[in-house]
Amino acid sequence: MIQFPIAPAEDLVLPGEDLDEFNQLRAGLHAEHAAQTPTELLLVEELVQNAWRIRRFRILEATTLRQPVAEFPTLNFLLRAIAAAERASHRALTALTKLQKARGFVPSKSQPELSVEPQKTSSPQPRPQVVPAKTHSVSGLDPSLAAECGLGPAEFERLRSLRERIHRQAAAAASRNRGPSADSAAA
Repeated sequence: MIQFPIAPAEDLVLPGEDLDEFNQLRAGLHAEHAAQTPTELLLVEELVQNAWRIRRFRILEATTLRQPVAEFPTLNFLLRAIAAAERASHRALTALTKLQKARGFVPSKSQPELSVEPQKTSSPQPRPQVVPAKTHSVSGLDPSLAAECGLGPAEFERLRSLRERIHRQAAAAASRNRGPSADSAAA
């Protein structure tokens, strides 16, 4: 393997995150992509760091959605951060693939057995009961949109319901702010 300075794991893993999980992710991606040049190494590191960010932001997103009243600005930031990390990861993977193809790299057919286990929390949070989406939702959205977003029907319906609740609260706040003089002037 090529030697090139990369950020120490301790600088990338926040308190409360698992350093061993990060190191396993890093080792797995480096083994899979077998970087041979400094540029390839930097691109693999970009994949590692973006994968870790996506993991971190998805945990924060789930934590935010479990709150009784989800903070819309926080959720909006997290969704943008996830999308940005996913785009950066895709760009790095595309560039890495092109470089490796140009030098004749062929990925190994034997892939190590991967184990994906959800992270266990010390005190499980009760999830609110959500009615699964029917073949057509109340909002009139196509159920295939849920699949396109990578969500199950129940999670999609929960997010749709949350969105509608936020819009209702915003509309109620706007009507309170207008006051009676604005309503009487409109009549």
